[in-house]
Amino acid sequence: MAIKTRVLIVGGGPVGLGLALELGRLGTECILAEQSDGVVKQPKLGLVSTRTMEFCRRWGTAQEIRDVYPPDFPATQLFVTSLCGYELSRQEYPTFSELPPLETSPERHQRCTQIYLEPILRRAAEAHPSATIRLNTRMTSFHQDENGVMANCEDVNSGEVITIEADYMVGCDGAASIVRGALGIEMEGKLLSHSINVFFKIPELWSHHDKGKAERYLLIGKDGTWGNFTAIDGRELWRLSIAGDENQADMDEFDADAALARGFGTDDLDYEILSVMPWTRLQMVAKSYRRNRVFLAGDAVHCFSPTGGFGGNTGVSDAFNLSWKLAAVLEGWGGPKLLDSYEHERRPIAFRNTGEAAKNFRRQMSAGENPNLLDDTDEGRRQRAEVGELVRSETQNEWETLGVQLGYRYEASPIDIADGTEATPDEFRTYLPSARPGSRAPHAWLAEGHSTLDEFGDGFTLLRFDQSHSIDGLQSAAKDNNVPLKCVDVKDEKIGALYEARFAIIRPDGHVTWRGDALPDDCENLIGKISGFGV
Repeated sequence: MAIKTRVLIVGGGPVGLGLALELGRLGTECILAEQSDGVVKQPKLGLVSTRTMEFCRRWGTAQEIRDVYPPDFPATQLFVTSLCGYELSRQEYPTFSELPPLETSPERHQRCTQIYLEPILRRAAEAHPSATIRLNTRMTSFHQDENGVMANCEDVNSGEVITIEADYMVGCDGAASIVRGALGIEMEGKLLSHSINVFFKIPELWSHHDKGKAERYLLIGKDGTWGNFTAIDGRELWRLSIAGDENQADMDEFDADAALARGFGTDDLDYEILSVMPWTRLQMVAKSYRRNRVFLAGDAVHCFSPTGGFGGNTGVSDAFNLSWKLAAVLEGWGGPKLLDSYEHERRPIAFRNTGEAAKNFRRQMSAGENPNLLDDTDEGRRQRAEVGELVRSETQNEWETLGVQLGYRYEASPIDIADGTEATPDEFRTYLPSARPGSRAPHAWLAEGHSTLDEFGDGFTLLRFDQSHSIDGLQSAAKDNNVPLKCVDVKDEKIGALYEARFAIIRPDGHVTWRGDALPDDCENLIGKISGFGV
């Protein structure tokens, strides 16, 4: 059996699904091949970042994601010796229903684990006729030449061999990527720890202890931080993550019940273990994101400590960056520098984000040894107070990450035109909007419920803040080169001040590619540069 498509996506997690969804929305034919049946056995991604929620807003899935997690469940972080033991400290955060709107985005981050996120994205992708999702389909081998990629796939259930011919292929197949391995691309970085997750069910866990509801309970013993309980659905599903060390755990000797009892502070609770999974906590980035017509995205090119929730969200941003470039090249209006820009733009972000996640892990493990931590003595009380305050203050960067989510920028991109201004500080906790080329275009409300971000996505968008200036030359240059460009006139002076220019051109992925107070004399060169044909 042989099938032809424009883009073959290998791997159907959030990254592959995001890529299929955006390509489908753009009308670019694609096939996603996922070797599993699509049922998530062990949830990893649990936080959908503000930036990913902005993508979901475009895809029409934002409200469905908001509805997953109970709006009245607090985002509080608790630091305890065990659930029935001592409370060391707490970092209070409100429920999602209590959070005020952000001034810098039309969306807010949400709790929505892969168990629920993947089906939402899959349904949205399948709603586009140009996107095909094939579950139980394993890619076994491939080869490429100057004309395209030919992949051999196997139906997991029937054993039928399927050949898929594509113009391009994208490996979104995880940290053990078969695609990356076949390309011979190495990873660079380091191992942080060997860890274990225990996924379990217990209704209303908070009713079995006196600490109250929390999104996460960080577990600290005499030897330091050893794990955490994380709420998966805010109802009955939980995950115990055991931090581990550089030594690989012997899973034949691992006692999940004993680990849960240690975290609970009692062995008298009734629960159901759903799965146990060892995993390796890494800080690694691939040495290349591409070999000719084959690209890589997500965990296939960057491996994170989950501290901060950056991994899956960084991967979805990879997909969002790559999707419009593939579509533009396949439609004929995008030049080769568009595809070259993918690695140039995204690889530095992987170093930035994996580095911050690793720092968060080290902060989380900052408690150190405290031999009297569990003692009912003055020394025990002193150690509990000191450790509680230390870990609370050290881990605050992990919970407050708007700068990581929105503040990434593409410095010296080959398709963006620098304007000579200085970059805003890259603060990981806080975000300062900037319309400097390469940055995410700032959000502002154009009308009730309608953001500037809602104008982006189908080709380039020219924001014109001074309607007295003609844009005929730019429009003619775009039309002559078949480059999609629409003009949005913005009369609100406050929004103009936010963009700090009379004109700004926004890429389909919502990043500023050029801004200025006057259009250049050579608009052909401008259009050529931003569409990937320029020098």
